[in-house]
Amino acid sequence: MPLKFIDFIFQKHHTEINMNLQRLKWYFFIILYLCLSFSTLSVAFAIEEFKTVKIGVYENKPKVYRDDKGVISGLFPDVLNYIAKQENWQLGYVFGTWDEGLQRLEKGEIDVMVDVAFSQERQEKFDFTNETVFSSWGVIYVDKNSAIDSFRDLDGQKIAILKSSVYFGGSEGIDQHLKAFGLKAEFINVNEQAEAFNLLDKGEVDAAVVSRVFALTNQKNYPHIKETDMFFNPTELRFALTKGDSDNQYLIDRLDHWVKKLKEESGGIYDESLSRHDLTGIITTEEVIPYWVRLVGLVSAAILLLSGLVIIGLRRARTIIIKKLEEKENLLGNIVNHAPIIVFAFNNQGIITLAEGKALKEGVLKQGFLVGNSVFGQFKDNQMLADQIKKTLSGEEVELQSELAGKMWRMNFSPILIAGQVKSVVGVAVDLTQEVQLDHAKMEFLSLASHHLRTLPTGIRWTLELLSPNVEKVLGKEDLKHWRSLEETNMRMIDLANTISRASQLELGKFYAFSEKFNLPKLIDEEIEQLQVQIAKKELKLTKNYSIEEVVLDKSQIKMIVHILLDNAVRYISPQGSVEVSLLPKADKFIFKVQDTGWGIPKNQQEKVFTKLFRADNVVKMDASGMGLSLFITKSIVEKLGGRIWFESEVGRGSTFYVELPQKRI
Repeated sequence: MPLKFIDFIFQKHHTEINMNLQRLKWYFFIILYLCLSFSTLSVAFAIEEFKTVKIGVYENKPKVYRDDKGVISGLFPDVLNYIAKQENWQLGYVFGTWDEGLQRLEKGEIDVMVDVAFSQERQEKFDFTNETVFSSWGVIYVDKNSAIDSFRDLDGQKIAILKSSVYFGGSEGIDQHLKAFGLKAEFINVNEQAEAFNLLDKGEVDAAVVSRVFALTNQKNYPHIKETDMFFNPTELRFALTKGDSDNQYLIDRLDHWVKKLKEESGGIYDESLSRHDLTGIITTEEVIPYWVRLVGLVSAAILLLSGLVIIGLRRARTIIIKKLEEKENLLGNIVNHAPIIVFAFNNQGIITLAEGKALKEGVLKQGFLVGNSVFGQFKDNQMLADQIKKTLSGEEVELQSELAGKMWRMNFSPILIAGQVKSVVGVAVDLTQEVQLDHAKMEFLSLASHHLRTLPTGIRWTLELLSPNVEKVLGKEDLKHWRSLEETNMRMIDLANTISRASQLELGKFYAFSEKFNLPKLIDEEIEQLQVQIAKKELKLTKNYSIEEVVLDKSQIKMIVHILLDNAVRYISPQGSVEVSLLPKADKFIFKVQDTGWGIPKNQQEKVFTKLFRADNVVKMDASGMGLSLFITKSIVEKLGGRIWFESEVGRGSTFYVELPQKRI
């Protein structure tokens, strides 16, 4: 009995347990179904969020543009329209300029911007897809008659470029390329690449920077331009998205998926778009022939036909190159080791990495110029030289003359730039000691000779002055003209001797300045009065603008400066021109300015203006007189008085000379 009862109880509970298990199974399936349904609904809702995608577009035919009917067309829209259809997106195109599109993307006013060149700098501001839709690079176009054919020719030119373009700024921009050559240009920003071509075609700029794709498909519309061989900054054109947007991961994933698939698909929408927009010949598409077949064919052909010739050719070329390199190395070594020069290099920390030259082998500066030493340690007693070296480390080329170890040297420092950064500096020091000594002896001779040369014409001048009161009574009109010519020639001989004497004294360091207070406008007026005959003869218009009066300086030296600049202005000017003389205050200094409408100085000769015995080509043709010493003397006097002199000039439009001098308080 007890056993049957126990069995009954067990069977009853077993049945209940089975029923409970069945219920649990149903509950589990119901819960699982609800979870899956909720997940599906969540995905559906998530997809629904991306149904409308705002796309930034601009005018850059044929990659993206607005056609005659206002429809957004081009390679990028074709690809996007296909993807939108597959993903059930609703695209909203927002048209504007290139710069406006980038600003909208940065503010989050649009979701995606098309046709954006990827760069490290831009990646800091935007998110990018990983797949490249198209590739391009920057090209430079110029006027068809222009002589510009290298980056160096762009120095000082006007260059049109798309605003916010990847080809400007950053490590690979055109501005960085020019900076690496030490060049400068004026960049004109435009809103569309077509505007850059328009400006160039009209002659309003000297060059235009555009993308390769735009150039090849649009240059036929501009008859006055031509392509150069200047290419730079290869770029990958992708889709860009607002930085850090929560939807970006989904958009990037889908865009990358379809771009990759469309590019791999032969004859699909991507290839059709390339053909429709004349881009097929511009991009290098993937090979239809399997890679391994092409590789086997190339390798087999190379083995059968070229292997022997290549090996022989390489051996012969190697022998020739080694021989040429040895010859050049020996020649360079002989020059460096036998000429009175030092060739050295140091890195951007100032540590010497190379030092060669005859002067080092002979013991001069040998202790200082050792590899591993600091170049600043070598020049520690010459602060001016150390300061100039620091300039080279910031990218400037420097040329100077300085005394070192008891000798006089001319030094050139040239920075080596890599990606716009100074990595090292190459220096060349030439021993000028003998040259300076010879120059010194020459100047002493000239000083002595000019003294004797001045004696004879001065004696003649005294005689002429004694005879002058009776000349008009005795001589007729024609003979009197010859007499005046004789007086003028005599004065020219005296001026010539004085000029040579003063130049030699300045070279020999014989300069003495005595400060005194005097009326500077009065001194200038007196010099103008001395030139009245020439001014009247040429019918020149002379205007004066004096804003200061008394100064404290060496009157005789200032008189020489004023005389030279005024005489040059009057001498090198065509009839009926104009000369303006100004005195302008500037803090504790003043500026003496002489502006004329004369012949001007050619640009390629302007750097020689203040050197000894220099006269511009156009001046020599029109006025054979003169020795080319006056401006050299002026610059020397100005600098010894603690001032500076400079000028602006253009051939046919005249010159303006400025002298800035310190002004002592009165």
